[in-house]
Amino acid sequence: MTKPGTYIIAGNQVLANGNSNLLQASCQFSFSPSSTPAGLNSLPQVVENLPGNGFITLPLNGFYTVQTAPVTLYVFCQGALTSNSDSNSVVYNEVGVLTAIQVQ
Repeated sequence: MTKPGTYIIAGNQVLANGNSNLLQASCQFSFSPSSTPAGLNSLPQVVENLPGNGFITLPLNGFYTVQTAPVTLYVFCQGALTSNSDSNSVVYNEVGVLTAIQVQ
């Protein structure tokens, strides 16, 4: 986001589950590509169940007000086991899109 103002953030991320266990998939926004993602109130974390050997599309929607530009937002998506039955879970980030439109 190159200018100060309010931006509508819209998009989605498709995740694929590479094993048969039910996983919990989540996506969240961060300002840093290398640190643990930090929750942003206007860009909430999205969490849904990812079925075994299946796909899920997580919506990435919200808004963000930039006070000092430029600002780069990063999205982190991952899957986690809902039980301890298999530590070799495989989650693939398939296709995704993210758009920021300045509205004010």
